[in-house]
Amino acid sequence: FGSSPSATKRSSVVCRFCWQPLTYLAMVASLCPEIGTSTDNHRVLQTDSFLVNEAGDYDFTPDRAAQAKLRICQFIKDASDRGECRRIVAICGCPAVGKSAWLRGQATSSSDGTLFIEDLLYNPDKRAEFLENLRSLGVTLPVEAVAIERDYEVAMVSMQKRADGVQMPVAAMERYQRLYSRPSIREGFAKVSALSNNYNDATGKGGYSIIASEPLIEN
Repeated sequence: FGSSPSATKRSSVVCRFCWQPLTYLAMVASLCPEIGTSTDNHRVLQTDSFLVNEAGDYDFTPDRAAQAKLRICQFIKDASDRGECRRIVAICGCPAVGKSAWLRGQATSSSDGTLFIEDLLYNPDKRAEFLENLRSLGVTLPVEAVAIERDYEVAMVSMQKRADGVQMPVAAMERYQRLYSRPSIREGFAKVSALSNNYNDATGKGGYSIIASEPLIEN
């Protein structure tokens, strides 16, 4: 999906437990299907969690990343067939823009059978690949996109101060910023919302605000 080989080694604690149990449950279900899935109505499928090997280490290779894409889409297909998924929301954005922080609130705010897909999905090609994988498996549910955007310099500071110690090289951050484009319904999404993350790490103030949407939200 857009996981970077630049950060190829992470501690098992960070990767396996990430920021909330929902991510870990999704990863466990993918690695050990016999365990079954969470009974929670909301699930967050995080690409990095599908790249954790059996030893609990983050193990990125292009082949494993490609497999992770398909496994996530198969997870969605299976959940849809069981009637446990009625809505798909793909989260798009560059590293350190606040995707996970936004999801923390969303994944516990309602119970409408939503599956959130957390990944970079930073350009039309990556998003088209994701949508095509779903179509190839026969997933017919509409897919919404939520783009999280943040000032680049602020995102860089946030990346450098990450408590888990996982940092991305400046060159990689610059590349993602350069290649990023906001998603559009023209790409095949049923709905697109773009949010600006104005949170200030130093003051602890600020938050998310909608800066664009398709179709347009009428007042």
